[in-house]
Amino acid sequence: MNPYARQAKEYRYQEVMGASPIGLIIIAYDATIAACRLQDLEATSRALSALRNSLNFEHPEIASKLFALYVWCGDLSRAGKWDEAAGILDDLRAVWVQAEQQMSVSRQAAAEPVFTAGQPPAPGL
Repeated sequence: MNPYARQAKEYRYQEVMGASPIGLIIIAYDATIAACRLQDLEATSRALSALRNSLNFEHPEIASKLFALYVWCGDLSRAGKWDEAAGILDDLRAVWVQAEQQMSVSRQAAAEPVFTAGQPPAPGL
């Protein structure tokens, strides 16, 4: 393996290991979209399978709709409609990115100290 490929593999490994649960879903979308753009049916099928396997059916209304969309994207890719499949996946990915950003903002807000008017902050803040 050449040094650049080794560095890319190490970078990807670190990215996956440090990702949040939603970040892992976004990485799976990236892989699926890339496979569609390469028109690689085998890689697209594997990546769609990873997305289907990540679904949480404790929330059946959402999971079943995503499952149907993943099946539809697989059907589109088998029909050679790569751009359409990639477009659907790209739109879904954007929603996950937005959800992760909102969660990050919520976590930051929860971590910030709350002061009431007229009270000094606690020592060390």
